[in-house]
Order: sequence, then C-alpha cells, then structure tokens
Amino acid sequence: MTDEEKDKLTNEQKDKLLDKIKNDLNATLGKLEKVSLDGEVSRFRLTHRLVRQYLGKREAKSSLLNRALKLGWLNEVGVAAEKPREKVYGFYHATFQEYFAALAVEDWDYFLPKDHCDRPVEGKRYRIFEPQWKQVILLWFGREDIKAKAEENEKEKEEFIRALVEFEDACGEWNFDKVDRGFYEYQANFIAAAAINEFKACSRADEIVRQVVRWGFGYFNTEKQEWRTFLDPIKEAAREVIPQTIRPLAIAVLIEIIRMTKNEDTRRKAVESLEQIDPGNPKAIAGLLEVIRTTDSKYTQYQVIESLDKIDPGNPEAIAVLLEIIRRPTKDELTRSGATWTLREIGQGHPEAIAGLLEIIRTTEDEWTRRQAVDGLGGIGQGNPDAIARLLEIIRTTEDE
Repeated sequence: MTDEEKDKLTNEQKDKLLDKIKNDLNATLGKLEKVSLDGEVSRFRLTHRLVRQYLGKREAKSSLLNRALKLGWLNEVGVAAEKPREKVYGFYHATFQEYFAALAVEDWDYFLPKDHCDRPVEGKRYRIFEPQWKQVILLWFGREDIKAKAEENEKEKEEFIRALVEFEDACGEWNFDKVDRGFYEYQANFIAAAAINEFKACSRADEIVRQVVRWGFGYFNTEKQEWRTFLDPIKEAAREVIPQTIRPLAIAVLIEIIRMTKNEDTRRKAVESLEQIDPGNPKAIAGLLEVIRTTDSKYTQYQVIESLDKIDPGNPEAIAVLLEIIRRPTKDELTRSGATWTLREIGQGHPEAIAGLLEIIRTTEDEWTRRQAVDGLGGIGQGNPDAIARLLEIIRTTEDE
C-alpha cells in the first residue's frame, strides 16, 4: 500500500491496518525465534539470510525487517565469522526472543507430545527438557490468548500441568518416595512448579509446591515416624526451583519444615531458602517469629533469630521478640547472645530497640543480662542522648569492674 493510499484511509481503517501489521510482525518474529531457539549454535545471533527468509528484504521500506529494526526489537550486531560479508542480527534482549517464540506456540504439544505414554514418541521433540525453551514455556503459561474463551484458556493450561506432573519416562526407578519416579519425571515436575507461578489459578498448585519443597528438604513420614530425605541431585534441583514457584505456598511449607525437622543442616538450608524467596515477606517473618516463640530447640531458635537480620532489618515485631529473649532469665547464653547480636544488626537507631534495652538495663537484677543489654545498646544507640546518659550512669555506679 502506497503512502497516498494510506492517507485516504479512515482512522478506523488505519487502526485495523496497524493491528494487522503488528500481528503479522509478532507472528513472523515468533516463527523466526522458534527456528533460532532450535538451533544449537546461533540462536542469539541471527544471520541475514535467515532473517530475510522470514522478514523480507531490508531494502523494502515496508518490510517487516525494517519495522522490527525501527522499533528496536532487532539490531544489527556484526557480521558472521564464517561469512564476513553477511550481516548478523540480534534481539534487544533475550526476553524479546522468548516472548515472540511463546506467542507463536498455540498448542502445548509443541513442548511435550500429547500422545506420550511412558517412552519417547518417535519423530517428536521434548522441548520441556531443553534449557533454552524453559522461559518460553513459562511465558506461554502467562498468556491469556491461547484459546478464545477464558475457561478454555485455563483448561488448556491445566491439561499441560497434568501432563507434566504425571509424566512417565520408563527410565528406571529411583525409589525416593511412595511413588517411584525416573529422572525425567522429576524434571517435568520442576517445570510444573515454575509454571504455576505464571498460572496461579492452577487447581494442583498447593500439591505441586508441597511436593517440590519436600524433595528439597525432606518431610516427616507419619506412618514410619521418621524424617524422609532424598539424594543430593534431586534436593539441589528442587531447591533451585523453589524461588521460582508460588512464593506464599512455598513459604508456608518451608516454615513447617523449620518448625518440625530435628536435622540442623536441613533447618539451616530451609531458612536460607526462605531468605532467598522473598526478603521482607510478612508471612515469612510472622512464621519465623512464631517458630522463635514456640520451639524447644535452642539451635532452631538461634538459627531463626540470625535469619531475621537478612529477611527484614528493622522489623518491629522481630525487635520485640529479640528484646523478650534478652530480658527473660535463661541459662542458654548462646541464644541470648545471638539475640543481642541480631538486634545490633536489625535495630540500628531504632527507638523501640533502644528504649527496650534501656528498660532492661534499669530493671534487671541479672548482671549477665544487663551486660548483654549494654553490649546491644553500644551497637545501636550511637548518638542517642538517653543511651549515652544511661551508660554514663552505669559507669559511675557499677561495682562490676
């Protein structure tokens, strides 16, 4: 269409034309990116020959290639090493590439053959196990236009999730839990765990998150009254995917593990995972504070106290609990010292922390408690006139050298 012909169009016709051009560009870029992602060498560097095959010649002003370059989605990034005269293009960011590829996939059969039973379907690729396709799969789950109607859209995603969770590979049995699983069966479940973060309405979300967290940290088997754990490769893979799944669900299960496990290494790893998932998350903080208040294990208490510094510095509820631990009589000086150290880290200049320590110094009859409070005050009360006055008073009146 010439410029003169475009000028004669009504605004409505121009809008429809722009929508058509946009859809054509998106669809064509999607086809190009599907081809490039399947390439083993040049998926981030697209040769001019490949680009021209899908987007047309650059010389044509109205070509899709020129439009992509004008929008900045594609950029000329150099020349091919094996053919110095051939231009090479790249996307502004890898996410563009993955996004367009996701738009071009209408049926999840492209990622996982729908007619799979327990062995590979001849002639079909299993892209769910190819790393370069993972982000494309997640972006596909985030789409709202896979099907025309919303209920059909969700049904299609539910079916894909079910196929991932129930995937069978006939590659041997690892015997880790009640359901024997093969290596690729675990991998398919990990993809599902990440995917539901883009499809939070999934009916099996809670089940999937709970299972993955269990694989990462173990769980208490009520039938055998023992803590079940898994081999390192599965544990490591599960822990890597936990921050990628639905965070509130993962936080709830992690707190449950922190509260129940007697294995100190498992607890430490669970706390570390909680720190990585969402620092400052109110539910995570509330759960940890509850663990501190209720646990009978001084080691659990100490580890959780220490983690508060990383999760939410300055949290008033955390400060109140730490002050309570410092104040109460106990023979467990390790926990109280840990509380003091953590308070120094998270309560810098915090009025409530300073006031609480001053109150302890004034009222306690236990010299070790007072010493801990003074130590904490020295760490958080720099420049505070009340803190300085109280410390000077202690220096004047104490008989403890």
